[in-house]
Amino acid sequence: MKSMASTATAKTSPAKPHVPPLDDQEPRSRPLDSQIIKRIWQRMRPYRRTIFVNLMLSMAIVALELVPPLVIEQIIDVSVAQQDVQSLVLYSLAMLATVGAIMYGWRLVIWRVVSIGNRIIFQLREDIFRHLQDLSMSYFDRTKVGRIIARGTSDVNAMRQTVVWTLPHLANIALTICGAVALMAWRNPHLFLAVIVVVPPFYIANTIFRRYASAAWRSAQEAQSRVTANIAENISGMRVVQAFTRENQNLQVFNDLQDDVYNSQLRAAQVFGIYAPTLDLIGSGGSIVILLYGGWLAWIGQTEVGTLVAFMMLLNRLFMPIRQLGEIYQQTMHAMAGGERIFRLLDTRPDIADHAEAIELPSVDGNIRFEDVTFGYAPDVPVLQDINFQARAGQTIALVGPTGAGKSSIINLVCRFYEPQHGRITIDGCDISRVTLESLHRQMGLVNQVNFLFSGTIMDNLRFGRPEATDEQVIQAAKDMGADEVISHLSQGYYTEVSERGQSLSLGQRQLICFTRAMVANPRILILDEATSAVDTATETRIQIALNRLIEGRTSFIVAHRLSTVRRADLVLVIDDGRIVERGTHGELLALDGRYAQLYEQFIRAE
Repeated sequence: MKSMASTATAKTSPAKPHVPPLDDQEPRSRPLDSQIIKRIWQRMRPYRRTIFVNLMLSMAIVALELVPPLVIEQIIDVSVAQQDVQSLVLYSLAMLATVGAIMYGWRLVIWRVVSIGNRIIFQLREDIFRHLQDLSMSYFDRTKVGRIIARGTSDVNAMRQTVVWTLPHLANIALTICGAVALMAWRNPHLFLAVIVVVPPFYIANTIFRRYASAAWRSAQEAQSRVTANIAENISGMRVVQAFTRENQNLQVFNDLQDDVYNSQLRAAQVFGIYAPTLDLIGSGGSIVILLYGGWLAWIGQTEVGTLVAFMMLLNRLFMPIRQLGEIYQQTMHAMAGGERIFRLLDTRPDIADHAEAIELPSVDGNIRFEDVTFGYAPDVPVLQDINFQARAGQTIALVGPTGAGKSSIINLVCRFYEPQHGRITIDGCDISRVTLESLHRQMGLVNQVNFLFSGTIMDNLRFGRPEATDEQVIQAAKDMGADEVISHLSQGYYTEVSERGQSLSLGQRQLICFTRAMVANPRILILDEATSAVDTATETRIQIALNRLIEGRTSFIVAHRLSTVRRADLVLVIDDGRIVERGTHGELLALDGRYAQLYEQFIRAE
């Protein structure tokens, strides 16, 4: 059987105009951003004492790492030159003890750093999840699911790399460079002056690399985000894909996006592939120059051989961290791009939020009034115009009309998923824009056309709107709805595990569970948005009696589906092109012989 809405001719103007997705047009370049770094640090501040202790430990370990070159110097210039076996043994034991202390120290530091970093990332993911639940429906209407998923996965992982490893490693690099420079200047000022000559080429190479790496890595991450969005979209619409045999075309679109990922990552790799060998070349050239100069100083007796060897070891301690700076910058660019999108999400304010002076909505009777309400999903494209009606407590209001007329928009406004551009909506005389969303939604029950179930047991799903309900209360509600027999015949009864979105259950079973979930929640205001359109005739017979019980004593809004429900409505509102064109009971509207009568006749013919 078809619904009255489905038998009507669809309007050419859709109820929801297309809104371009967010994040599709982002700048390709993203340099180091002090604001993003500042916000990362703000998340690290609660652990600043532990971070300070880690920094002190790192300084001690870096100092120990600079000891081996000095020990080697003494072994060559003292033990070997003077053939002193006793000092050779002592210096060797000192070297062994130093290496052991370094290994244990880094193990301790790494454990502490990873522990802190993972706590920060845990809190960041929690903040993202909590914030997503606070955002308005308009955000999800205009943002692709895959991009939202990417914020909590790939973007957070990019930030994790920086928080857990890059920032602590950067501190160690700075300490190592400072320590190596200080020791080289102390051991041989002449050789140290030669090292300074190598610094400008390193600086120039790093500057050029940063300029190209920023754009390359941001482009690569954006391309990956588009792939994630495409995967999520195709999984959600897999039934439609297979029904219309779109597999090959969708695969081609996916592969085109993959080509973008491949090419952008390849460009980023090419940038780093040029940078790393360039630094190696500069470092090797500098080492050769310093080795020749140091060898000449040793030849003329102005330095010892051991000092030259120690100096070359310290030089490696200097060049290796400088080379690592490029890798760190590469990782940081990745984190900057991810951090920008994460913080943009966290900075997104809900379109619908509690006002500063919002009050708790007390227990309501359910008198609902629309007063001169005009609304559009885009401000300049009205979907509803001058809507006025009153639903008295306990009444059932049926909304009928062609697809795109604005029926679901009225439901969205009642639930305050959106707010009107003009006019107001009251419940028991309270303007719903002046009450808290939680207190409003706590007194509402919603059953959609898409009967969504969450992972977990059936009992978990039935308790979704009222977690404190006892097993007995849930089972009694199921009996009242005629769902107990259906649920009891499942493999584990009420504790049968529900697969993702309830796909292991039939449409009728899922629908019954959704109705029972609304019954358990015991709302004062009930919303049924095409709630039985997917139910077969046999199942409808089962739930129709229970549905009448569900709406009994509650103010109910029913978007037109089955004619039997519309007939029993206390008030039928005929919506056409965003306006109420007729109102009355089923019998009164048939007597008018107007728009409702036409819809009714179309429905009868469709049967």
